[in-house]
Amino acid sequence: MGKVLFSIVAVAASFVFVESLTCNGCSFALGHTCMIQSNDICSANVTDCYTASTAFAISSFNIIKLGCALDASGCNSTTNGTLLGIDYTYDVTCCAADFCNTLNLNSAPMTKMTSTTALCATILASLWGGSF
Repeated sequence: MGKVLFSIVAVAASFVFVESLTCNGCSFALGHTCMIQSNDICSANVTDCYTASTAFAISSFNIIKLGCALDASGCNSTTNGTLLGIDYTYDVTCCAADFCNTLNLNSAPMTKMTSTTALCATILASLWGGSF
């Protein structure tokens, strides 16, 4: 009886202590700057994080999203298309480790909105003049 009870407790504990994958989340990024950043905790059945990038032929900016890959069948794929006469490329890359999907610009880690805000505040302060 003791072994059966121990087995039931061990199985129940394995479901409770399963750690979920955590991915960088960015619901909207322009030009390698994430506007709305988060840490996405994936559901238990998700095994990959994704980075999706849409690049338009007429612009140097990309539209980028990061998060948990709910459907791994679309991972590591490239799609080319045309939208209103403008060519674009849609790339999806996936990885399988915590915070492995980063937004890179010349190998620098993800640019956070806080640093962008601090830069804007510095520029505004210098333009405003500084007599307090």
